[in-house]
Amino acid sequence: MERISSGSCEGRARLGSLLVLLMLGCNKAAPAPPNMSAATVDAGETPIQSGTCVHPTIEARCHDGMCLVPAGCYLRGSPRDEPHRGRYTEEQREVTLTHPFLMGTYETTQAEWTSLGYRIQPPTDVSEKNMNGARTCSEPSCPATRLTWYEAVEFANERSRREGRQLCIELLGCSGKVGEDFECTGYKQTTKSYYECDGYRLPTSVEFEYATRAGTRTAFYSGSYEPPSDDCVAIEHLMDAAWYCKNSKNATHPVGLKKPNAWGFFDLMGNVAEMTASAPEDTVGMGPATDPQGTLDLSGHLVFAGGIFHSTPSTLRSALQALALVVELPRASSIGPGIGFRLVRTVSSAEAATW
Repeated sequence: MERISSGSCEGRARLGSLLVLLMLGCNKAAPAPPNMSAATVDAGETPIQSGTCVHPTIEARCHDGMCLVPAGCYLRGSPRDEPHRGRYTEEQREVTLTHPFLMGTYETTQAEWTSLGYRIQPPTDVSEKNMNGARTCSEPSCPATRLTWYEAVEFANERSRREGRQLCIELLGCSGKVGEDFECTGYKQTTKSYYECDGYRLPTSVEFEYATRAGTRTAFYSGSYEPPSDDCVAIEHLMDAAWYCKNSKNATHPVGLKKPNAWGFFDLMGNVAEMTASAPEDTVGMGPATDPQGTLDLSGHLVFAGGIFHSTPSTLRSALQALALVVELPRASSIGPGIGFRLVRTVSSAEAATW
């Protein structure tokens, strides 16, 4: 296993298998309460860094299982004095996203997964049973886990088919049944820009960090890093906002039990880490960017954002979530209890205005 960034466990880990990921004790994250005035940008369109980067108003606009994230600019990465930051992966830069998008209010649940006719795989010797007693809850409102990246993409594609929308990623060489033995040999992008697709898809890592921060610039979107320890310490705002090593009892939990962030999202950090469609990137020397990651990397090196229920605080940081863990595709079989996903969908300005 290769550590990409500095600190105890906050770097990207390039893994050949997500089973290794689940054995790491360094992969969790935490959501945040809505009252975050000290951590949030001022109300209205307030410049976040300079006069060129304008963050939109922070307002929770959620219904039908999705919340709106308006187009705007945010400061990606972390300041150099943030504890446990990644040396090469968290350099700060302004990122502008010109497209509003909807994102799942919650991590995709087992009820949503089975509603499309897919099966939830039972625990196996290579998931919970060998993961130091880690457990997955089995209620319908628990996150859907023990599934592959390809299966998450196929779930998004099936949602799109049922609503007559574009497929954003075409899966190649697939066989087997989703939720059982579904495997593919590759994938390709279907539109010139990933963001142009109007169907359901996995978020990019820049979208995920933008949605996670909801205007905040502190280490956690629930507050500051106090005490700055990577031990399994109790930080009050994290306890309120996330399932992590201090309060999870080494298990996943039903979604939506902790406080949401200011845009209305629950469990963006902690509970389960979440799949994205982005490759890792070194951010040293990068300048401002508009709609980055619109062209997918087809090498199979993909970022997992957020963190797992047994995470320590350093891996709950908002900046880390964009570049948490990496797995190489294609890969076989299912994965363990700590990985899930939520969907996003690009919307027009007109649809965003009425959401």
